[in-house]
Amino acid sequence: MSTKAAMSAFLMTEVSKSNIKVDTFKAKQITFGVMTIFAYLGLIMYVGRDPHNFLPTFQGNASFWAEISGLTGVFVVMSTIVQTYLIAFKRTKEGRKGYVMEFPYFSVPSDTFCPTYRTNYYMGLVALSIASFLLSVGFVNKFFVVQSLLVLENAASTAFIANGVTLAFGLFAACFIVVIGLYTIDEQPQRFYHQVGVLGGFGGLAVYIALVYTTYTVGGLNQYLVDQSFSHSNAWLVVFAVIAFGICDFMTTRKEGGKLIVRSSKINYMWWVGFTVSELFFILVTLTQIGLIMPGELATMS
Repeated sequence: MSTKAAMSAFLMTEVSKSNIKVDTFKAKQITFGVMTIFAYLGLIMYVGRDPHNFLPTFQGNASFWAEISGLTGVFVVMSTIVQTYLIAFKRTKEGRKGYVMEFPYFSVPSDTFCPTYRTNYYMGLVALSIASFLLSVGFVNKFFVVQSLLVLENAASTAFIANGVTLAFGLFAACFIVVIGLYTIDEQPQRFYHQVGVLGGFGGLAVYIALVYTTYTVGGLNQYLVDQSFSHSNAWLVVFAVIAFGICDFMTTRKEGGKLIVRSSKINYMWWVGFTVSELFFILVTLTQIGLIMPGELATMS
């Protein structure tokens, strides 16, 4: 065999290996997507069988839309985050330009949406836009459910005002969630707008949770909670996550601004681990509270 023929055969073999790697990654993505769909359908079938479950029971129009939108929103966000993590870490390992995933310094969900105008950027933007819409649907229907119970209890006008303010904060937070996906965190000024989106989005959701339970208390609706201790316990987990994230964020920020990374310091490393873990924990418990618990926690939703 000539040198030219040998070289040609070698190049064809390498191209074939490259195609196999790409096809394998695509196959994993497709497999994960199919598994997510089946898990989603399976969960709906499971929770739909128990009329006393915290998850969707589909009793009444307002209850149905609040519960199904919450459940769908959680699955959209969580499945997309897993996908963007897979893509970002894989392309960082391949040395792709703009990808800098590194645990724990660059490994929060916001990092997985970088760089701008790449596959994971559009995945995050689309997913958060859909989640924003679904949350808005859930908040509006939750408002009408609570409103009907306030009328039933002949509650004071303060309770009705509190319910309206709660809805306003929920819709406010939902709008800012889109900003999180629209602007990436890897460079200025996009980083600033992204941080505003996080503060307004997830910070607004935390305030929304607090306002919901304030409305219950003012309107005398705690008696309608299926399991008051369970609902309140997860809400306190959200508070704990916010405090933990705030402390870790403070300890990993320079006095003059910007993030503090000292690779030679084990203490700094552990603060960064805490920062990443607390943010992921906050996202998880907040989505659980907003999307899975609160839409169906009132026993007489209609």
